[in-house]
Amino acid sequence: MDPQQIYQFLESVVQSFLQSFVSQMLVITIVYFLVWKVFASKFKRFRIQPVKRAGSVQIRQEIKNSAIVVLAGLFTTPIVLILQQMGYTKIYTDPSQYGLGYLIFNVVILWIIGDAWFYFAHRGLHHPALYRYIHAVHHQSLDVTPYTTLSFHFLEPLILSGWVYISIFLFPVSTLAIGINLAVGLLNNLKSHLGYEFYPKFFERTPLKYLVNSTHHNQHHTRYNGNYGLSLRFWDLFFGTEFDDYDRTVSQVKNRKNSARIVDNSIYRTIKISKIIPETHEATSIYFEPEDENFYNYLPGQHINLCIKVRGKVYERIFSLSSSPVIDNFLRITVKQHSVVTTYLRNEAKVGDEIQALYPWGQFNVWLNPSESKNYLMIAGGSGITPIHSMVRSILAKEKNSRVVLLYANKSREGTIFSQEIKDLSDRYDNFSALYFISGQRRLDQDILAQSLQNQISPEVYICGPAGFKRTIKVYLKDLGVDAKCLHEEDFADGHVRFFN
Repeated sequence: MDPQQIYQFLESVVQSFLQSFVSQMLVITIVYFLVWKVFASKFKRFRIQPVKRAGSVQIRQEIKNSAIVVLAGLFTTPIVLILQQMGYTKIYTDPSQYGLGYLIFNVVILWIIGDAWFYFAHRGLHHPALYRYIHAVHHQSLDVTPYTTLSFHFLEPLILSGWVYISIFLFPVSTLAIGINLAVGLLNNLKSHLGYEFYPKFFERTPLKYLVNSTHHNQHHTRYNGNYGLSLRFWDLFFGTEFDDYDRTVSQVKNRKNSARIVDNSIYRTIKISKIIPETHEATSIYFEPEDENFYNYLPGQHINLCIKVRGKVYERIFSLSSSPVIDNFLRITVKQHSVVTTYLRNEAKVGDEIQALYPWGQFNVWLNPSESKNYLMIAGGSGITPIHSMVRSILAKEKNSRVVLLYANKSREGTIFSQEIKDLSDRYDNFSALYFISGQRRLDQDILAQSLQNQISPEVYICGPAGFKRTIKVYLKDLGVDAKCLHEEDFADGHVRFFN
């Protein structure tokens, strides 16, 4: 290529970038202002998350990510065009070349291939070996907005669109069919990141209920390891990766009678460390006593997002609260040393240090009603006891007629967090019992679970612990016939769901 051709090529790339970026961002911006600004007060009851965490800082970052994504995507187009001109692909531009029937078939088959590809590629991006390097960029947006639609690592759209680059070599593919599918994909992606649920109620009585709605994908952003589908729920249902409480959650959102109270949790607020207490040789509890009362408006089991600066680098991390909103006048996290942040908290943090935090939030929680009498089976592995301990103490203090059984597995007796507090609870409350399981001594197996379930009628089951531990327990519970609607588990971002156990 001579200099003039290079200049023309670069000019066309810049023009294409501007046209593509401006047109896509225009659509996204219009939707954002209509839903999030102009009609925000009227749409409150359709809001999926009852907390606002997406502020201007997040949106600016999402726009930057989107610009990089669109620019990166433009460099693949010339490669495809060159391959087409060389006769290597089966792309055709004249819609009438194979007839209208084939064009319609082409649109449908590409949609099915694209939807299947997205499910498996998306699920693969959640593997720990890939997640932190690529997909974590998208999951920085816990509270999604329309601007989250294109906010990816620049490699991710290339991976998620891999079906296009494969299909064009296998069978005749119309450029119109590709364009239609990409446009539908953009609109579908935009719908999934609205943050509001607008699918009509009657969908639930028709096959349309198997379409992925905003709530379905919103759950994915808050809980990570499930609900991977783009357009169809079929893939999640078939492979068992749809969250067990999806139907219940979408029903709650759609059947709200009143507007949800939206708490602004889009900015970090300063809290101070008030106390540091070693729990075991591995675990330490960090206490906070914020003056802002909103920090105490949380449910047992929820977590807190902390923004911590360690040696000049800023880290955002999530920690379950081990304190009880029913009993305690402080916040407490209990951490084991396994990362830069937890090492800092255990070994370097001091009383009086200031840390940035969001208000507590999370879908792993328990709602308490003093007039109810329920059965709870709490299952914890290692440091998974932190949110479970908050729940147990809160239930015993507020829902006094309920019965709680705790099954608690650890690698060693010395590493058992809150062992004395749990013993004190057992001595104090007749409606609470705890069983301990130590590696190499006593194993938490299906027989133990069966016995625990036999002694309780229809318990609500809460699980928290390492991924392998939770996976095993869930298999046992499924074999024992526990209703999935009664099963609750905590999920964080760095896991994935294996195809084979």
